[in-house]
Amino acid sequence: MSHQVATLSIRALVPDTAPPPLDLIGLVAELAPIVEARCGLEIGTETLAVANLSRRAWAIHNARSYAALIGRLYPQGVPAGAAEVSGAMLGAVLAALSPRVLGQYVPGGGDEEPLLVLVGQNAQHLASGAGTDLATVARWVLSHELAHRAQFFARPWLLETLYASLAEVIAARPATPVDAVSSLLSWLGGDRRLGELGPLELVLPERAAASLARVSAIMSVIEGHADWVMRTLPSGTVPGDDELARVVDQRRSARGLARIVARLLGLDAKARQYERGRRFFERIEAERPGSALDVFERAESLPTLAELDAPETWLARVGAA
Repeated sequence: MSHQVATLSIRALVPDTAPPPLDLIGLVAELAPIVEARCGLEIGTETLAVANLSRRAWAIHNARSYAALIGRLYPQGVPAGAAEVSGAMLGAVLAALSPRVLGQYVPGGGDEEPLLVLVGQNAQHLASGAGTDLATVARWVLSHELAHRAQFFARPWLLETLYASLAEVIAARPATPVDAVSSLLSWLGGDRRLGELGPLELVLPERAAASLARVSAIMSVIEGHADWVMRTLPSGTVPGDDELARVVDQRRSARGLARIVARLLGLDAKARQYERGRRFFERIEAERPGSALDVFERAESLPTLAELDAPETWLARVGAA
């Protein structure tokens, strides 16, 4: 995939607007020990870079990251023509996503260092809608992203497990373009429902279902755990966090044209992962306090999709191990 083509597309589509100033390093230094104590996983701030990025800078950074990931998952390479087309498509998707993303943790790998990002312009927009200030929203967002940092830093096998499952999906023979278009038309006509990975499922064969289920389960654990950590921090860590939670939930459940765009970009699938995973952690913690940490004990401890919907079965399995 050509990240240069993606970058050109992003530069044409996303205005270069500087993010509002914020002491991000100070906020991370303050929040990291609180998040670390809540989730019981080491964060390793000494090797973590932080950045307050513009929408354009966020999109360009992700274009490079995704190109590196594609290179890892497709070691045989992508044909030149296809790489240019996919690069242009990636740039357009990232441009469309850039006004919605609040923050991100990029695990890094290869030549890329781990990075915790706040998209300041989007955080400021959310702050205005929630009747609060940028620093408060930043605390909320950074708490979530620091939980992601803890997951991947303290349990390096988690990212490797996710990549291995993604590689299994890609190793399955992809559907033909005709199959993909037919599936897309069927979906848009309401004849087909998508699962947890959204439109990605339209271009994958049925035999990739098991690998897709593993990817979806891992993503639900990753997102749901971070959401659970963020919402259960000690009182006062994020002032007005209940109102922020309401605004963010409303943002995730957009309707009308925003809903259609969310479906096309797979954002509704991500929202389901937040909710499904968070409910799983809420239930296991209510049943057996401290069990959230057991999820990250080893790869075999991760819940399946079925266990995410029936936490008692996960508790029985892991408790018996």
